[in-house]
Amino acid sequence: MLHVLTDREWSRGRDMLSVATAALDGGATIIQLRDKTASTRVLIEEGLALRALTRERGALLIVNDRVDVALAIEADGVHVGQDDMPAALARRLLGPHRILGVSAATMEEAEVAVAGGADYLGVGPIFPTRGKADAGPATGVQLLTELARRYATPLVAIGGITAENTPAVVRAGAAGVAVITAVVNAEDITAASRQLRMAVESVPRFARPSINRGSTLTKIAELGEFGLIARLTAGLPPSSDVIAGVGDDAAILDIGSNDVLVATCDVQVEDTHFRLRGITPHDIGRRALAVNLSDIAAMGARPRFALISLLVPPTLDVAVLDGIYAGLREEAAQFDVALVGGNIARNAERLIIDITLLGTGMRNRLLRRNSAKPGDMVMVTGSLGSAAAGLLVLEDEQLAAKVAPENLVGVLAAQRTPTPRVAAGQWLAQHAVTTGIDVSDGLAADISHICEASGVGVQIEAESLPIQPETASVAALAGQDPQNLALFGGEDYELLFTVSTDRAHALARELFDATGVKATAIGTICMGSAITLFREGKPSPLLSTGWDHLRLNNEMQG
Repeated sequence: MLHVLTDREWSRGRDMLSVATAALDGGATIIQLRDKTASTRVLIEEGLALRALTRERGALLIVNDRVDVALAIEADGVHVGQDDMPAALARRLLGPHRILGVSAATMEEAEVAVAGGADYLGVGPIFPTRGKADAGPATGVQLLTELARRYATPLVAIGGITAENTPAVVRAGAAGVAVITAVVNAEDITAASRQLRMAVESVPRFARPSINRGSTLTKIAELGEFGLIARLTAGLPPSSDVIAGVGDDAAILDIGSNDVLVATCDVQVEDTHFRLRGITPHDIGRRALAVNLSDIAAMGARPRFALISLLVPPTLDVAVLDGIYAGLREEAAQFDVALVGGNIARNAERLIIDITLLGTGMRNRLLRRNSAKPGDMVMVTGSLGSAAAGLLVLEDEQLAAKVAPENLVGVLAAQRTPTPRVAAGQWLAQHAVTTGIDVSDGLAADISHICEASGVGVQIEAESLPIQPETASVAALAGQDPQNLALFGGEDYELLFTVSTDRAHALARELFDATGVKATAIGTICMGSAITLFREGKPSPLLSTGWDHLRLNNEMQG
């Protein structure tokens, strides 16, 4: 994350638009409009020009201090200092969808900012700075480390930042840096931005306190699912036989032949992923294998062998397990998978089904997350939001009673027995698709995984999201936005993939002819790292929220 703040005093007479353009060319991800001497009219004029630029380039625009200007120009957010508007008031004025950054130079200031709804903290000045006359004394990097250990809120280091000291502040806990003179005052703004962006990205994630083994974060819910994965897998020794380990839908392992081994595992826990009263044992079995099959499909591989481990309460009726295994056998037979063993252990409280699925694929012909390129089209198979609509119905009997029977069938099937896109995944892997992932945590979360792995941004068109009429009907009855179900609901187990724009429409037609699976174009990969949603032509940051097994604020999924 690289914030570049505009500032007339240090720009060597260059106008803000040219400064911002050059900074974006070098890899800046956020432009922050800062002009302490300009009138409101001039600020709005400058802001509108910068807003058009950042939208075109897939970057974010933040306004310094002025909430009124941010709202007037429809900026992505605002950054306020300690002497400006209180964070809680700024959050109320901005609403829930715009970004709020707040400066913090002490632990106490950070606590107030986080409580007030800050999306990120501008921490510092870390080092002595000449770019801000009103900056206080330097805090040093220790404050970053202390804040990273206490809060999950992203930290942006400010004050005296250079390409030389950036690695130190990132190792200390910063998610990114914000600069004025290091870029705006540079002779070559693009080169200065590029050096800073490379400095931020030069620090491996496992070297950062937020996931470091020495972190004092003790509550798993503070880390969340993906933070915990990063923490536990940090520093794993490499192996020449591991082509892809942590970070994709499945591992790719070299077994010394033209084919490679593809391995995944997934667990289904009673009262977290399913409730015995809301689904038949037969469907539990089908679903448990289907979610694993979807991971193999996302890699473009062929599923082959499954091992089933059960943790069972001794009081469970054996007929439930008979039904589950009937469903497992049916799903396995449909996709030519052999059930080859497993394990059984006692668990006093609830039923747990843990499946390891092994598949095979052609070397160098599997789908990965890390190859999306600017200009690629983002596409998704099938439809989105149906599983989330099904969950709404399962969790609300009064809602279910209002839904027309013909609309219930589709959404309940999507939730109870999702269809893994195995054939489509294998076909896509052979037809020049650049990346692939399955939509399990929600479209917003899963597209962010592609963007992070590929080092790109994305622009998603809300009106292009494929949503079934029955999903829209259930959403309306529940008082929900169907687009939000599609973006954040999760458990659709469709394939989300990228492909060069010139191939996208022909590929969708050929995919349907070959597999009967429809694919819809929903957005475009862009330079930078901004994840942007366009609703009726208006952009806003697309928060990469979705299902996280370990966050306290999740509702049950499935």
